Amino acid sequence: MSRSLYFWRARDRSGFLGGRVFVALLRRELVLGWRRKAEWLFSLVFFLMAWWVLAVAIEVESESGRLAAFWSAYLFASVLSVERLFLDDYRFGVLDVWQLSAPSLAAPVLAKASVHFLHTALPVLIVSLFILERGFLVVSLALGALGVSLIVTSVAALSLGARRGGFIAAFLALPASLPAPLFSLAALSYAEQERSLYPAFALLVAWLLATLVWAPAASILALDRVSSEGHGD
Repeated sequence: MSRSLYFWRARDRSGFLGGRVFVALLRRELVLGWRRKAEWLFSLVFFLMAWWVLAVAIEVESESGRLAAFWSAYLFASVLSVERLFLDDYRFGVLDVWQLSAPSLAAPVLAKASVHFLHTALPVLIVSLFILERGFLVVSLALGALGVSLIVTSVAALSLGARRGGFIAAFLALPASLPAPLFSLAALSYAEQERSLYPAFALLVAWLLATLVWAPAASILALDRVSSEGHGD
């Protein structure tokens, strides 16, 4: 793999958090992701197989049961490649380049989360159009998947450099992501009772906004720690 895809330098430090740098990082991550397309294709296949086992093979009849099976399959699929999110950047010294290029790691963290969403959640959202019967469930899945991608990115940074980092990341990510399916199931319950969906979606959006605050911050602190320990060694 070309090292030019790993190493880059921002020409304007003050513009590190700007749109141009984020777009450049996003493009870089998409190129790298396309070269490792077997990983996200495996995630999609794993999701379809897990959903089939949970919802079809055991003959779940209720809509809430099928939705729970859908969310369970997606959550497990979303953490399959969590260990590799920052691993290559850590091995090739890209974290050090990020540290030297700008005082903040917000742009690369958000780029990682965005690419995780595009590679993992977007195919599932397309599949959900044919599986889920209600449109608002697809919307709740999209909102929840955004939060899940942010959480997965944060736990990937927190477990970076640790032994069995993938297991630790999955152990942390799955419980932290539970509010997303719970609020989605609550929306379905309200719809079945012919009640307003506003409370469930208000909680889901509030959870997403809170995740958008703490998850990138946790990622930045974790990457700072890893980079500092590397310099200390």
